[in-house]
Amino acid sequence: MVERTAHRSPQTPLHAARKLYYGRMLRLLTAYAAKHPGWLMKIDRVPADIVEIIVAILLPPLGVFLATGFSTTLLINILLTILGYIPGIIHAIYVIGQTPRASRGI
Repeated sequence: MVERTAHRSPQTPLHAARKLYYGRMLRLLTAYAAKHPGWLMKIDRVPADIVEIIVAILLPPLGVFLATGFSTTLLINILLTILGYIPGIIHAIYVIGQTPRASRGI
């Protein structure tokens, strides 16, 4: 019977550097989390805001609709997006930043 062994490719210097880097980052985050137990609760809103901004960049009227619903602000954003895509994006990001989170349902 032939004995099979797992073939592992030799570890490249880049692979070793990545492994070392990620190991250090994990240790730093673990140490920080041990010293500051509630630190993750402070950044709980960041992912929702990032998603809204990405939606606003891809399709500005949709981002404004999610923030305000059907409103004159939405109509203004549709007009700005038709006239120029960049002004629509800028307006959408401004509206998302100015609209309180409670009224956005987040």
